[in-house]
Amino acid sequence: MRRHHQQLQPMTEMNVTNLLDTAFILLMAFMIVAPAMKHGLELELPEVTASNIDSKKTLTVVILLPALEGGESRYYIEDRRLTLDELQGEIRRQKRVYPDLDVMIEGDADVPYGSFAKALGAVQKAGISNIGLMTEPENTPEK
Repeated sequence: MRRHHQQLQPMTEMNVTNLLDTAFILLMAFMIVAPAMKHGLELELPEVTASNIDSKKTLTVVILLPALEGGESRYYIEDRRLTLDELQGEIRRQKRVYPDLDVMIEGDADVPYGSFAKALGAVQKAGISNIGLMTEPENTPEK
């Protein structure tokens, strides 16, 4: 019996189905996770009972614990790390654009009081009078 050998032609198409499946799954994961993240900084806010603030433009200042014990607290606006002087300058720039600017100070529950006081002072020196402190609603048992 004689076998016929046929010359194989090179395949000119690449199968990208697995690549597309992986990309689609990653896209779905980012679409689910992204809305849950307000920003990339993880905080544990103190819990208190308070009312919401309504404003046309609100700028949020985030204060994080020092990276090393005894170090300086870290200050952020929109995920950008700033010194206190830069913080004050950025708030002044924002106030020129938005004259009715409100500032919310958001800090971890364990941030030292001095760090809050420094941030508050920088915000006041920038000419802002509407200042709020961001908190989580208090978990009270239902009656």
